[in-house]
Amino acid sequence: MTQLDAKIRVMVIGGGCAGLLIAQVLKKVRPVRCQTDLRLMVQAGIPCTVFEQASSIDARPRDWNFAIYWAQSPLEQCLPEDINNLLLTAQVDNHVPNAKDAIPVFHGETGEKIKEIPAPYSLRLGKKKFTRLISRGLDIQGILDSYDKPDIAHWDWMLIPTWIQEEPATLSGSAIIEDMKRRAQSFADPYKTIIQAIPDGTKAWHNRLSYWPTQPWDNLDGRVTLAGDAAHPMTFHRGQGLNNAIHDAATLLQQLLAMPEKTPEALAAAVLEYEKEVWQRGKAAVESSAQNTLMVHDWAKMADSPLLKFGTVQKVEIQQNKAEAVS
Repeated sequence: MTQLDAKIRVMVIGGGCAGLLIAQVLKKVRPVRCQTDLRLMVQAGIPCTVFEQASSIDARPRDWNFAIYWAQSPLEQCLPEDINNLLLTAQVDNHVPNAKDAIPVFHGETGEKIKEIPAPYSLRLGKKKFTRLISRGLDIQGILDSYDKPDIAHWDWMLIPTWIQEEPATLSGSAIIEDMKRRAQSFADPYKTIIQAIPDGTKAWHNRLSYWPTQPWDNLDGRVTLAGDAAHPMTFHRGQGLNNAIHDAATLLQQLLAMPEKTPEALAAAVLEYEKEVWQRGKAAVESSAQNTLMVHDWAKMADSPLLKFGTVQKVEIQQNKAEAVS
């Protein structure tokens, strides 16, 4: 079989951030010269179609925001220049990232600032805005605001209270807001007042967080693989999910660019090398995030949590070794 005969087409299931980034990555794979006729160039990029359950980006009722703390460079590698130039427009506000960016952590009952976690040049992105941006130029079947309101009182805000609960998540309808207000009774202002001011009819969700420590899966000879939340679903209290999804796409890009030829065999080998890295990194990220989530909900352990000790950096073990070396 010649390279011309062995054309590859990829189907991405899920139009979330990881799926759309992988589709963008596939477009960047360079063309290769046909070994049987050096005058011919074979397949500029790998053809890809994204299939998404939702009929449009606004069909899903929820929107939220997330941050890029350490994956800015991998993200740039995944996207074409025109989209990279528009990344700041996908932020939740008009903030210009800088070296002094930080995440403040406050004591809920006293209002005292506990710590500022350094987050230099981080990007706080609106999920729908970011998804809309990185879907440009893609073949998407199914899927498919800037906060330009000048008065901050007219902005939409996202509030996510979390707590340890052994029982199943059973709250629904108006009971969710009622429960939030009850829990906020002991909060300091302005947090208490903010939550108490939520209109009673506001749409809210009550979910139980879950996670899966990544482990090897059957990729059916390189024909199927996982990325993003499908590969390493994790709790969100250190903001590592999107950053790892971006890293997935960048890692796959590196392996695809290293393919000696565009054949199913070469693709299977590239996918396996990609997976080896994801399996190790994903498992570590999931377990670290789960440990952190438990610790930030235990006042006796919170100060020693990965979030407060190491911030939002990628590899906690590296920072742990540095801290031990200094001490």
